[in-house]
Parts: sequence; C-alpha cells; structure tokens
Amino acid sequence: MGIARRLANQYPNSDARQGMTVEPLLEAVVGDLRPALLVLLGAVVFDLMIASSNVANLPLARAAARQKEIRVRSTLVVVEVSMALVLLVGAGLMMRSLRRPFRVWL
Repeated sequence: MGIARRLANQYPNSDARQGMTVEPLLEAVVGDLRPALLVLLGAVVFDLMIASSNVANLPLARAAARQKEIRVRSTLVVVEVSMALVLLVGAGLMMRSLRRPFRVWL
C-alpha cells in the first residue's frame, strides 16, 4: 500500500481528493528540452574542438614564420643548443601569455 493511499485512509477529510505521482527528477527538470539541450551540448563540444585546434596550431604557425630566422642562425653556425633554447623560451612565453585569459578557471 502506497504512502498516499495510507494517508487518504488515515485522514479521509483532508487527503481524500489528493493524490501523488512519482516522476524521475531528470524528466521533471529537463522535460521536453532534452533534444534542444543535446544540440546545445554538441555545439559547445564542436566549438571547444575548434578552439583547441586553433591553440594547437599556434606553435606550428609560429614555427613556420620563424623558418627564415632558423635558416639564418644555422648558416651563422649558431650552436644548436642556444638555438633550441631560443625556441623553447619563445614557446614558453607564448604558452604563458595564452594562460592569462584562462586564469579564471586555473
């Protein structure tokens, strides 16, 4: 015997016309919006994929732009360690500048 039925039997004057239905919380909160929310989730995931690919391509674009500088340094017989150090410092500074807008989350 359910809770609502027992209460109706126990208090016939006040609970006789009242009933109860059980509904899953997810269905109660989301309801008919589930397809729209799934489309929104897909759009957000797609947008994050585009943003991450853009961030991943930044070092490639920088390396392509610095090819001339690397050729000049290699013809001047610059020590390979110092050339690698210059590239690593540049990449580190770029990553540090990219981290600043996301400091809210980090």
